[in-house]
Amino acid sequence: MTQRQRTLIYSLLNLQTGNLAVTDVRLLRWGSEIVVSCIYSYPPEEKTFRLIFKDCRGIEWNVIKGNITEGEQAQLLTHDLGEGNHQRTARIATVLIELIISYGELVVEKDW
Repeated sequence: MTQRQRTLIYSLLNLQTGNLAVTDVRLLRWGSEIVVSCIYSYPPEEKTFRLIFKDCRGIEWNVIKGNITEGEQAQLLTHDLGEGNHQRTARIATVLIELIISYGELVVEKDW
């Protein structure tokens, strides 16, 4: 059995390895769409973008740290964006939360 390679944000956005943080997570359309807002930092660069998971069929949400304040950034610890068409779940782990998402399509919105 072959091991599948993880799909990483850096590869998807054609960026070199840097600091990634999640700034917000929004559930839309009754949870069938999830928007994960992120910031990429590689001094002096700082870029914001959103990962939009569409046609979501399953979400696991684990809070690692309680009492999260509005606007708090969550340092990304590890991630795998999975594969669309519900082939392989996306996994996003931060210092505050962990998300596991079964999705149909991933759209990336860049602010640059």
